[in-house]
Amino acid sequence: MKDISVKSGGASAAGAVMLGCMMFSGFAGSDFASGEQTTRYFLDLGGPGVFIGPLIIAVLTFILSYMNFEISRKWRPGTYIENSNILWRSRTLRRIFAALREILFTLFAVAGIALMTNVVGNVLGGSLGLPSSVAAVIFLVISVVL
Repeated sequence: MKDISVKSGGASAAGAVMLGCMMFSGFAGSDFASGEQTTRYFLDLGGPGVFIGPLIIAVLTFILSYMNFEISRKWRPGTYIENSNILWRSRTLRRIFAALREILFTLFAVAGIALMTNVVGNVLGGSLGLPSSVAAVIFLVISVVL
């Protein structure tokens, strides 16, 4: 196995992953990734409910992966756009899904910025003694300027 060193880029990749994990846990909180709400939902269904959620996810993942593998095997698309064009041959469907992708990306970007602003506002507010809303505005101004 290859040693991870700074020259190979392994150390910077590991650092980036650790930083991303730390930021995610700071933004979303430790409860978000534990799946507690999902587990409680399926436990309300009784004993078999524990297996229903993972089973649904496993079946959907298998079906979507199989479809993607078959498309890649049969038509051998070179890029994501070629794959999308093979999947959605109708020009109208391509436009609808392109618009849907843009809308979802915008919503997720705004949600991410809101989470970051909230966490940084609370941290700055607690450490500097400012109201969290003022600290959040300062963070947004700094973010836009930089």
